[in-house]
Amino acid sequence: MTIEERLKNHINSKYESVNDFCIRSGIPNSTLQTVFTRGITNTSSKTIFRVCDALDLDPQSLYAGEIRSTKRSPRSDDAPEDVIEYIARMENKTLTYKGEELTSDQKRMIVFGSRIAVEMSIKE
Repeated sequence: MTIEERLKNHINSKYESVNDFCIRSGIPNSTLQTVFTRGITNTSSKTIFRVCDALDLDPQSLYAGEIRSTKRSPRSDDAPEDVIEYIARMENKTLTYKGEELTSDQKRMIVFGSRIAVEMSIKE
């Protein structure tokens, strides 16, 4: 499977369709179709960076034929304040569930519940 096919599959795993991704990210569908047909290496770096930024992917890994996220999830050995800071940043990100973007209230509830869970784990 080519990197372009894997990128398309990655988009379809995160969004209802490639078109849905294009609408939500502001990247024209024709631009993305060009990426799929011409290939990653024959596409302008500006376009690749836009796609990677919208998907939180590492552009260098994409050029190397891999799909790697730029997000670093907190690890169990992180300081609690680092985990809380990571959770707080989630509220400013676009979060989706089953292809639907979460509302601000839904994201606040997730952040609030996550903070409580971290604080409870500290007290144990």
